Amino acid sequence: MPTSIRSNVYVLLAPGFEETDVSTVTRILRRSGFRVAVVSLTAGSVRGAYGLSLAPDWTLSEVEAENPGAIVLPGSIQAARQLNADPRVHTLLRRVVGQEGYVVAFDTAYTVLRSAGLVANGEGSGDETNRPAVPAWHGEGLPSERVLVEGRVVFCRDSGAAQEAALTLVSLLES
Repeated sequence: MPTSIRSNVYVLLAPGFEETDVSTVTRILRRSGFRVAVVSLTAGSVRGAYGLSLAPDWTLSEVEAENPGAIVLPGSIQAARQLNADPRVHTLLRRVVGQEGYVVAFDTAYTVLRSAGLVANGEGSGDETNRPAVPAWHGEGLPSERVLVEGRVVFCRDSGAAQEAALTLVSLLES
């Protein structure tokens, strides 16, 4: 079982995860000196969106009581649906943000944050509870940034910005 260290980062896996998000973020964070654990919903290897299978370091049941400094949610609709269906994920995300940790959501993973109550319900606008809004990256006059930090949430537009998202998280965790 991992120890509760503020610099721990958990990358959550569910079948169909976006491989680029996981490999890029894990590599950059580990090279920057952070303890990164790849955590899956269940035991055994997990197959990504393009057929790459990864063996996780831990299962969610082994770490659900831990307090990492950050959680990374890789993109893909299939993975987001499965993460969203597990209430333990929502509990962990709320706890991390509540204890001033960070959550990085790639692409469609923002839906998991929405279900956990960490972002506003309407895309592109905040609500009365002062939760961050999901960036609306489509259409004219919208953000050109590929990575946006809104409080304790880091939104990443897509896998093409994985390196930028990882470096942003390093900067946040080091400050």
